[in-house]
Amino acid sequence: MRNFFLLVAFGMLLFPQMDARSSEDVHETRGRVTGTKTFVISAPADVQDTALLDRGFSAWNFGSGILLEAGYMPGLYELHHGVSLIRFNLSGLRCSKVRTAKLRLYKPKCSIQMTAVDVELYQVSQANLDWVEGSAECAKAPDASSWDLLHEGRAWAGAQGCSQAGVDYTEAPLDVQTAPLNRGEWMEFTLPAALVQKWIEAPANNAGLYVKAKNHGEELGQHVYFYSSEHYSGKGPQLIIEGNPGPASTPRIEWPHNKAYVFPKRDENFKHWLATADNRYTKWVDACAMKGDDALFPYYWEVTIRGEFLLPRCRLLLMQGLARLDELIEKGDEAAVREELKKVREYLLVWEYIREVRWYDSGPLAEELSPLQLGILWGQEVFGNMLKKHGSGSWKRLSPEELDAAIRKTVESTRERLELRPEQAAIIDPVVAKHEGLEHFYVERFMDTLEEIQGRIERREDDEAMLDCVRRLHDNHELFLYHQSTFNTPRWTAFMENANAIPLAKMFLNSRRKEYNAERIGRNQEHALKYGRPDKHTH
Repeated sequence: MRNFFLLVAFGMLLFPQMDARSSEDVHETRGRVTGTKTFVISAPADVQDTALLDRGFSAWNFGSGILLEAGYMPGLYELHHGVSLIRFNLSGLRCSKVRTAKLRLYKPKCSIQMTAVDVELYQVSQANLDWVEGSAECAKAPDASSWDLLHEGRAWAGAQGCSQAGVDYTEAPLDVQTAPLNRGEWMEFTLPAALVQKWIEAPANNAGLYVKAKNHGEELGQHVYFYSSEHYSGKGPQLIIEGNPGPASTPRIEWPHNKAYVFPKRDENFKHWLATADNRYTKWVDACAMKGDDALFPYYWEVTIRGEFLLPRCRLLLMQGLARLDELIEKGDEAAVREELKKVREYLLVWEYIREVRWYDSGPLAEELSPLQLGILWGQEVFGNMLKKHGSGSWKRLSPEELDAAIRKTVESTRERLELRPEQAAIIDPVVAKHEGLEHFYVERFMDTLEEIQGRIERREDDEAMLDCVRRLHDNHELFLYHQSTFNTPRWTAFMENANAIPLAKMFLNSRRKEYNAERIGRNQEHALKYGRPDKHTH
């Protein structure tokens, strides 16, 4: 098959020239106190940061991801907790005495965050000094940190996820701040001046900072995203030091680092796409009244993200996986089919991550579009048009009697398609029934919210009430898809542990063959090549 996917232009964001040292990472200004200066360390070359995600994502590194995380959130196939690690390069810094220091993290408005969240900041213990940022995004990287491991061959000092207080990180937090619900803003955490002084004097002993939600987020939606050092906005983590200038305690040491991504611009490629593509993405520009740089987002989703991420990292691999499953089923190789299904599940989790972080389903899109624009995108252009085209279908509300009948039907059809023996059905039936019921529960909540949001669109509401409605629509949609999916963690686990792999593979093939076929993927390929920028490759 032809090499089809497009690497769209990513590269390092341009940061202002800095005064303090040769690297473009420190900005000095005159301080309020005579004889002091303010040092701002923020460039990707001087920031190591990564999210650690548990459960289905626990073996993967996120060092080059554009978002850091703290809390607990739902997804298409998995629920997960997230924490983040951050470290700043202070070698060669010409600051002789630290007076004050603070960490600044940019928290965008987000439709995944359901409430204000208390965010705690800790010092990482010396026992975890050699954690590694890594350069992967939702991929295995043996030499880098993941939830499971500090790096290959080395466990975290206390518990997975660097999560044991007093062992993996300090017992008491350095600071606690509350992430607001309806605002995107810089959050500032106070750091002990003595701690930062030690980092300047002995950079090799800098184990960095650990960011988590209080109690790791007890409820779904107690979750916060922060922009990482790789984010295209340039609003990555900042260390702000006010101190006395003086000779550097140590020589400058360059770190391995990830470049920041570059967002598309209103160039000829974009204009050509907007004028000629004529599809739902270009129509969203007009429907949502995108008149400035916000008009770049539909282009970004369809061309950049599809070409750079979805095609090479998910859809092509899933298409190939379906072909392999066909071959293995034909051979009757139960063990090989089971292993291939595990790979399929991983590809689907990559799709989930891309969708939550970069796609038009992403929570942080609320930072970029107004509440009304989000309402029109979701309530009118996406779900409203789906209702017009297909009718309510599985979204319809059911009476208690209809719900019972629907659950029984799904349980029976699952039992039949998986060719379950009675002892297998005794384990699997209750799992299917539970999640079928939860699916319909969230479908009804989703439909109620969709009707509410469509009313608000008619009234042209563009306020916090609309944003709250969008947030609830997103949450209910996410959860109904989660409980509906064959590959959500509870159903997947029950099927993989108790059903025969070949009937399970056939069930998956029947549901996904149309979505991951060569003709459809080929069209996506041609589109990405036609409107992308192959001369300006990447990150």
